Amino acid sequence: MKKKISSLLLAAIMLLTCFGFAPEAFAEAPVDISSGEITLSGYEFKYTGEARTPKKVTVKITQTNPETLENETVTLVENTDFTLEFVNNLNVGTATVTATGIGNYTGILSADYSIIPCAMKASDIKITDIQKAYPNKIPAFKVAYKETALTEGVDYTVSVKNNDKVGIKTATLVVEGKGNYSGSKEKKINIYPKKVTGFTTKSRTTSSVEIQWKSQSDIGVNGYRVYTCNEKGENAKLYKTVDKNSCNVTDKKAGEYCYFYVRAIKKKDGSIISGESSKIFKTVVKPATVSLRSVTKSKDKKKLTIKWDKVGCTGYEVEYSTDKSFKKDVKKFTVKGESKTSKTVNIKSSDKTYYARVRAFRRYNKDKTTIYGKKSYKISSNYSKLYATYTTQYVNNPNRTTNLKLACKAIDGTIVYPGDTFSFNATVGQRTSAKGYKEAYVFTGPNSHAMGLGGGVCQVASTMFNAALKANFQIVERHQHAQRVTYCPLGRDAAIFWGSENFRFKNTSNYPIKIKMSCGGGSLTCSYYVCYDVSPKKVDLNVTRSGNHFTLKRKVDGKVNYTAHSTY
Repeated sequence: MKKKISSLLLAAIMLLTCFGFAPEAFAEAPVDISSGEITLSGYEFKYTGEARTPKKVTVKITQTNPETLENETVTLVENTDFTLEFVNNLNVGTATVTATGIGNYTGILSADYSIIPCAMKASDIKITDIQKAYPNKIPAFKVAYKETALTEGVDYTVSVKNNDKVGIKTATLVVEGKGNYSGSKEKKINIYPKKVTGFTTKSRTTSSVEIQWKSQSDIGVNGYRVYTCNEKGENAKLYKTVDKNSCNVTDKKAGEYCYFYVRAIKKKDGSIISGESSKIFKTVVKPATVSLRSVTKSKDKKKLTIKWDKVGCTGYEVEYSTDKSFKKDVKKFTVKGESKTSKTVNIKSSDKTYYARVRAFRRYNKDKTTIYGKKSYKISSNYSKLYATYTTQYVNNPNRTTNLKLACKAIDGTIVYPGDTFSFNATVGQRTSAKGYKEAYVFTGPNSHAMGLGGGVCQVASTMFNAALKANFQIVERHQHAQRVTYCPLGRDAAIFWGSENFRFKNTSNYPIKIKMSCGGGSLTCSYYVCYDVSPKKVDLNVTRSGNHFTLKRKVDGKVNYTAHSTY
């Protein structure tokens, strides 16, 4: 049967040839492969960062054998019968391979395969360059898989566990693969304190300042480091580590500007982590209390001059009034600059007494904040408050009495300001006949005496010495007599001799004093007056005797602050 069919086909071809038909006219048309079968050597490939293709792609079709006229499965040859194209085969997802017929074949045939994530081992994930992490914040850092740098949001995601409070290795940084990568790694990290803010000055004195800031105890902070520095943050020194959100800084000068910055810390088991330095906080110590030196009227009583001692400050606020209580008719003015320590103002001409008081102030924070010192004691234009006094008696010897009165006149009205030292010889000067001094008896040794110019003025010095003892002034220089005197207790006399023996005391009070001397009727009085309504501390004077040796001791508040020895 097969032979018969073949013979018939051959006869037909020969017949057509006789009629002019060429054999090429009967060539077969290209075979469509789209109904064929495409198979891959693998359908799942791990992401490597490079395009992934199966090692082998097989394309098969079914076609009729022209000789046998039977259907046969034919395996096509790549680049002869078809070409291959791969798409979406770099990143994780579904890749596609497409076979396109060529030569004797036409049509296309495709198949899908998968690119799966690279499964990273934790040991191959490197987390480096971790920046400081703060509560509820994710720190910046770098991630690499082996030697390949990964990109956050593309290759991995980040989360942090237990990061709501400050802690040392208490939070966990979690890196989770994404996209082309799978797998994860965890790393313990520190959560650092926040930058300290919210500074205020809680309190201040003339030698200290207490600063306060916003507490971070709610996020686990358990300490703070307080640093002192200059205005630019230079020359910083750790002043103190404190457990609370305030610090009292002592040993400061009155009116001093202070600069600080603070770091919050976490302490645990000997380890410490520290937050960033705060901004520099500037504050100021309270200015010192001003000491008034004088309040004086001009001769025409139309001007009032107020003087005071300099303190560290920006300026001074001055008040004056004829009302001692400063409840009415109070005038006020400001003097800028710490070195400007006097002011003259116009007043109504009258015999009224004026009172004044001063306080220093320090401005900072771009002059928005003013800190005032304590107001000084009020001082009047008249030295009317008796501070201390002492009286001795004298015999009316004309020459000696003249000498007493001349010395008293030279001293009377002298003002000694706080911290200044009064000198008898410098104030009275050399006793000369040109000044009117007379000759009177003076001691020339333990058992002798003679006439001397200015004799008797030692009684003036002795009277002043006793008044100074009662005023609790510092005795700078005092000498005993060669013999005993009768006008004051033994051991409480003060000898004077020009060029070798002087009497000096220092005004160790806080107030200017005016010395008032009076001599008449057999009484010689030395009085110290102040413009303030104040009194010295209670003084206890005691002289003990051992043979011809006398010891004077002055006690104040139960403590001896002056001792003098005399031997007659």
